[in-house]
Amino acid sequence: MNMKAISYFHLSKKNKKHTVQLVEVANGAQFQALKLSKDEIKKAANVLYIHVNRQNKQCYVGITEQEAWKRWFSGMAYRNNRRFGAAIKKYEWDQFDSYILAFGESRESLNQAEKYAIAAAGGHKSKHTYNLSPGGDMVAENDIPIVGVNLATGKSQKFKSGSDAARKIGLKSTDMPMAVARGERTSVANWWFRYEADTDKQPPTIWGNKLRILEVQKKQSKSLIATSFETMEQRRYRTLEEAAKDLGVTKGLISMVARGASTSANGWWIQFEGNQREMPNTFGSVLRREKRDEKVYAINLSSGERRAFRNCTVADIELDLYKGAAASVASGQRASAAGWWFSLKQTDKPPTKVKGALVAEARSKPIYAIELATGKETRFDSAKQAEEALGIHRSSISNIIKGKVKSSKGFRFRFA
Repeated sequence: MNMKAISYFHLSKKNKKHTVQLVEVANGAQFQALKLSKDEIKKAANVLYIHVNRQNKQCYVGITEQEAWKRWFSGMAYRNNRRFGAAIKKYEWDQFDSYILAFGESRESLNQAEKYAIAAAGGHKSKHTYNLSPGGDMVAENDIPIVGVNLATGKSQKFKSGSDAARKIGLKSTDMPMAVARGERTSVANWWFRYEADTDKQPPTIWGNKLRILEVQKKQSKSLIATSFETMEQRRYRTLEEAAKDLGVTKGLISMVARGASTSANGWWIQFEGNQREMPNTFGSVLRREKRDEKVYAINLSSGERRAFRNCTVADIELDLYKGAAASVASGQRASAAGWWFSLKQTDKPPTKVKGALVAEARSKPIYAIELATGKETRFDSAKQAEEALGIHRSSISNIIKGKVKSSKGFRFRFA
């Protein structure tokens, strides 16, 4: 299905700082997503996100003001969601890929974007998505009266809204009480909430760390099926411990293979009983060799010469580059290496600016210096100009803009 990729990068200037990847969902729609590391995804806040089932591409679109890992909580936050929770229980959370579609500057803009994204993915209650509502409910819900119960003391309290509850209890995210009231979480900060009208709902008997430990124990006690790559013999184990002892490996490795994070354990492929994952054809050194032999394409940015190599390692050797040079360019970590650009796809096009031109352009960007004491903003044509005026080294200014450092000599900086 050919169609223009859907983007929500206009929601915040933050989105321009990251490279882009395409995410295709069940109805054929393609979304532009930010290419972030797993750690960056977990810590992302004020975002529009999407979870995609690897097997059937069905998706769940959502928004969150808090850090994503706190909202998702490895899928546990959705277990009371009738449709998505059932899918997670069936396929396991590790079979869903999570992407940040965009950072947002306001709840209102994220609400609107959520509505559009759900509609673009096929609409709520459709066969293409797990969403049960059209989205954008967060602001409206926060005006609904709720009742909170302090799980430690049993004391209940009425609140005018989710925002009111968050403010009085001291929560950073105003949506957390409503997430509990909606049934997406069991508790927050030892508080449980329900809509005032839901008089039949009762607080949980187990919550917090006890509940998390129980969930982990349940997962570890699930039956496993191990299949030998060599003989195709199958063995059934009741627990991770039983499988680890019999196969002579650690519980951690058994869990990694069962979750799809690793391919084999001592020549055995493992999955949780009831899962429908396909067994790979190769494993171990053969699989590693196949991955290493992923073909890479190179273009000399000066002469236009084009070459193809068996893998990135071969490219490094034949072009006399440092180890890992081709891979770092192909993965998008660098723009080029010694005048060469690399890609794993023959159809990809090289950047129009590299090396000196790219560096010069980045250095010449206008910036604002914000004085921490007064909030006063001063515009400079470049980091070099700010360095000369304020006596703060360009590397420090760059690190502050990148978010690696908060401030220097009483100033913070941002691009104009």
